[in-house]
Amino acid sequence: MQGSARVRLEDGRSLRLVYAGRNGWPYTSIGRILIDTREIAQDSMSLAALKQWIRAHGQRPGEEGAELMRRNQSYVFFALAPDLDAEAGPIGGAGLSLTPLRSLAIDRDIYPYGAPIWVDADIPGALPEGRLRRLMIAQDTGSAIVGPARADIFFGSGDEAGARAGAVRHAGEFIVFLPVEEGSLR
Repeated sequence: MQGSARVRLEDGRSLRLVYAGRNGWPYTSIGRILIDTREIAQDSMSLAALKQWIRAHGQRPGEEGAELMRRNQSYVFFALAPDLDAEAGPIGGAGLSLTPLRSLAIDRDIYPYGAPIWVDADIPGALPEGRLRRLMIAQDTGSAIVGPARADIFFGSGDEAGARAGAVRHAGEFIVFLPVEEGSLR
């Protein structure tokens, strides 16, 4: 589920859209449904595999692909953002443009925006070197990012970045740097 978008109109113009809210229904992973029903093997699941399955099974009302998408009743609403720089990254939950491979989405009930987070993760297929080891900044969140051991890396915008992000389903480690309260000996 995306929190921002770029829309290319038939006349060639592009529009920027930003997150404006959600309908409040719980998120259901349609990829998980395909794994659980053995339509796609867990080790083969990716965003590309999910899209391919939906396209192959139809997107018109009553077709299997459309029916699968309807099983996730959580919807995001967007607002037009005409003042955004066309080249800037999407706006994250912290209200700032996200930076590829530097911005991280976290659970806001646990970690604050702006927290520096060291990420160490093997992510073969997503990066040429196959490993990400760097300091990132918590700048976004999402309804599917729940719990202390969950974060999402922003890979960038466009088809290539989407394919790279969609291929990631690997565990990693991260260290969150939080300030020590004044007077504490921790």
